[in-house]
Amino acid sequence: MQFIRSDREYLDDLLETQKASNKNQVIFALNIFRNEQTGEVKHTPQNIEDVKNILTNYFQQVYKTDENPPIFTFDAQNGNGLNEITSYICQILPKKKLGNI
Repeated sequence: MQFIRSDREYLDDLLETQKASNKNQVIFALNIFRNEQTGEVKHTPQNIEDVKNILTNYFQQVYKTDENPPIFTFDAQNGNGLNEITSYICQILPKKKLGNI
């Protein structure tokens, strides 16, 4: 629900490391958390948009680009959204590395 300073520091380090290797292999995946009793999501659409904007801004600053990074939302409890992440991975990885995906 929050993107705190330690998260931002980690993201900076991660993106700088990827940039140094001359390849971006970062895919942002935002897990949807739910209230265990009610099943209702714990975030608002604005929370998700705020985090996406933060991730995009950091990505664009580090890579000095106007491109948007790959950002996906998914629900780890029920699997919603995982097909989109898997599909994207299959598009960017070489076929010989995909194996049985």
